[in-house]
Amino acid sequence: MIKKIINAVIITIILVVLGSFIWNNTMISSPYFFNKGKTLYNSGMYDGSIKFFERSLQTNPNNTAARYFLTLALTKGTPTYSHQEALYNMANSKTHDMAQSYAKSQIIPLKESLIGEMDDNYIYSAVQNKDILRWNIESFPLKVYFEQTKPSYRENIKKAFEQWGKASGFLQFKEVYKPEECDIEIKFTPYSGPKCESANCNYAVATTTNTTDKYHRLNRMIITFYNSNPFGEEFSNSEIYNTALHEIGHALGISGHSNNPNDVMYAGSHRVSSVFSPYSKDIFYLSKRDLNTMTLLYRLAPSITNSKGWFYENLYYPPLILGNDEEILKKKLDEYQKYIDKYPNYSGGYINIATVYSSMGNNKKAQYALDKASEFATNDNEKYLINYNRAVMYYNNQDFESALNCAKDALKIKNDETTNTLIRDIEEMISSANQ
Repeated sequence: MIKKIINAVIITIILVVLGSFIWNNTMISSPYFFNKGKTLYNSGMYDGSIKFFERSLQTNPNNTAARYFLTLALTKGTPTYSHQEALYNMANSKTHDMAQSYAKSQIIPLKESLIGEMDDNYIYSAVQNKDILRWNIESFPLKVYFEQTKPSYRENIKKAFEQWGKASGFLQFKEVYKPEECDIEIKFTPYSGPKCESANCNYAVATTTNTTDKYHRLNRMIITFYNSNPFGEEFSNSEIYNTALHEIGHALGISGHSNNPNDVMYAGSHRVSSVFSPYSKDIFYLSKRDLNTMTLLYRLAPSITNSKGWFYENLYYPPLILGNDEEILKKKLDEYQKYIDKYPNYSGGYINIATVYSSMGNNKKAQYALDKASEFATNDNEKYLINYNRAVMYYNNQDFESALNCAKDALKIKNDETTNTLIRDIEEMISSANQ
């Protein structure tokens, strides 16, 4: 008797589960979920209605009424990350109906409402290829380690960090005394750039690089200052301070440069000019565009950051703000070309534009740009990037032997996990091809 009761209970449970599955995953439940959503929508409960319209579409993707009311609810509800993504996908769906048409009309107004006063920015220059690379704000304050150096250098670099912190209102930093504990490392090295034959030559004061781990998580930013200029002279306080202000912008995630000379992240701000001369006392201040760009960068959902748990509903969906991959690449191509036109003898511009051409699949132009970059490379960081990008280009073109040689050349310059991972991937492809 007990056995029969147990079997009856098991059968009942199975039938209930099966019935629930059928109800939630077949077209017969679509009108029910739609009507539930419509009731909430008519009551002004837009956020609550969205999940029911979505469930209605899951069971019947052709429910045009559910598509349309879902779009209406998405535009009237809270613009969370998920809702931004859903509206963007609706606008770019393959179904051409009233829902898609209305979603398209709402993308720009939504973008403008999210950006607000931050609309004056150069956010496309902050994008690394198509990636949003930045620190997770939950890990603030960022830990900064200083190698031993001249007290005046250290003091002026710390002041630059303080300006970023105070002016932004959200960036935070803390000094640590062990290099293994830091997020941002400040290093110093003897000058190794091009020799100067006149007092008016251009020279670099510092460079910034990043390292990622085998999971492609941001591990560390390294700002390396030269100890002196090409003439063996110490840098002035303004040179160190202004350069630090610029390089910290890179260390926080702005990969490229502004094309506005009033911005700290201007394309020429990392090079010596009249305001960077040892005799100049001009001090840079972060512009509104600098701060708008940094603020917007830290509101965009990152694709590369220093932790796994980066997802928050209050972040912005990048494609909605920046456009699709193709649009981002076109914008960046335009920015980098302007940079090269202004600084035709600087390797970094050609390296940047090569990554864009490679992402577009234009290997011929990418190769030409890397060849030009090689002509003007003056330091190990530039030479590393040239070899690494050549390796990636050859890898994407399935020329694995050439890719391996370039990756090994990059590794000789800088032994990091990113390059080691690339080499392992290339070796696996070669091994598979030989089997």
